[in-house]
Amino acid sequence: MPRLKKAREREILGLYSRNARQRAMVRRDELARKIGHAVSFIDEVELGMRSLDVIDSIRILGEIDVNPGGVLGALAEDIRRDSN
Repeated sequence: MPRLKKAREREILGLYSRNARQRAMVRRDELARKIGHAVSFIDEVELGMRSLDVIDSIRILGEIDVNPGGVLGALAEDIRRDSN
């Protein structure tokens, strides 16, 4: 069960990341270049295949002009709600 739960949490994180990037009208390759990662890193995050540490989360959100605190708070709430 914990493996499935983590997969769902990564999926939620990926959706948040992709939606925020698309709203900011930033391409995946552009974001990857700005944060010093390969495009495949962005793809894996957005597809829920990779987790993000706090530093990468802040860097990504900062590059697309999104308040990390707001997004991470909303993400935490969705994960809590989803686990009930």
